[in-house]
Amino acid sequence: MNFPTISGEHAFTNAEVKGWPGVTPANNLLQTWDLYRELTSGTCSKSEHHAPIVANHYEEIGWLRGHACTGTPLAACHLHLLDTMGHIYADRPESLKQYYLLADEQVGSLRDETDRMIILSDHGMKTGLFDDDRLGSHSWRAMVSATEDVEGTLPTSVFDVREWIESQDTTVSDRNELSPDTDREQLEALGYI
Repeated sequence: MNFPTISGEHAFTNAEVKGWPGVTPANNLLQTWDLYRELTSGTCSKSEHHAPIVANHYEEIGWLRGHACTGTPLAACHLHLLDTMGHIYADRPESLKQYYLLADEQVGSLRDETDRMIILSDHGMKTGLFDDDRLGSHSWRAMVSATEDVEGTLPTSVFDVREWIESQDTTVSDRNELSPDTDREQLEALGYI
C-alpha cells in the first residue's frame, strides 16, 4: 500500500520532500502504522515497536539536517514519532514526555543547522494532561511554530499554511554551503567523522 500522489501543484512543488503522504512515498509512515497494528494486536512487543520508530525519527531528522547544511531553499519532512507515541502513551504523561524530550533535543540540534524553520502539526493528541475523553485519539489542537526570523504572522489554520509557505522567501542561504573548508563540527554532525 502507498498513498496516492497529488497531481498538479502543491505547497512543496519546488521543495525537497521526504515521507509526506500524497506528495512522496511515505514508507516510514506505512511502517509505523504496521508496527502500531502489531503492537495493539499483541504480535510485537514495545521494544520491537519503539526501536524502528525512533530509528526512523533519527533518519528523518538527519535528512533535514543534510538539506539544511547544503542550503536547500525549502525541505519538508513528515515526522511520525510523536504521533505514534501519543497514541500509545496518551494515558501515561511521564512515558510520553521522554519522546517529546527526544524530539525537542533533535529539533534543537536541527535548529542550529538552519537559518529558518517551520514546524507544523496536522492535528493534536488527546491525552491525560488535558482531561480529554478518548485518550490517544486525534484532537483539533494542531500547532505551528517557527523561528523568529520567519517573516510575517504565523498561519492560524492548516488551510492557510500553503499560502503562508509560498509567501516566504526561500532563496538559498550561503551560510550552510558545504565546501572544502567545511568545519569539523559540521562534518561530525553529518556523521562523516
